[in-house]
Amino acid sequence: MKKVYLLAIAICALFLSEGSAWALNLDFKLKNTTGRVITELYVSPHSSEYWGRNILGDDVYSGDTVNVTFPLRASAHYWDIKAVYSDGTFVTFTSGYNLSSIYFVRLGYDDDGEPTIYYTYRSA
Repeated sequence: MKKVYLLAIAICALFLSEGSAWALNLDFKLKNTTGRVITELYVSPHSSEYWGRNILGDDVYSGDTVNVTFPLRASAHYWDIKAVYSDGTFVTFTSGYNLSSIYFVRLGYDDDGEPTIYYTYRSA
């Protein structure tokens, strides 16, 4: 009985380990249609109060598209996004987006000047 219990724990650890082949694919393409330069981008688990570090390597000019990649250890399902512009102002999207099912995100503004986020789901 003890061996069965230890085997069950080992199997669970395999599936939950950081480097497991079952890690979530959270990478996505980001298109900037804000009319402004995005100088910093933060993607944080929806359950977290902290934004963490800036994940952009370079500025993203309006009209540009960049790849956003995550380390294998990232495992939350729902994420919030914060974009900081070159003038220091920022916009946040805190509805908890399931990045494991999204492959394309477009940030912009609607006709009333309100920030918008559009996304496209991964195909099955």
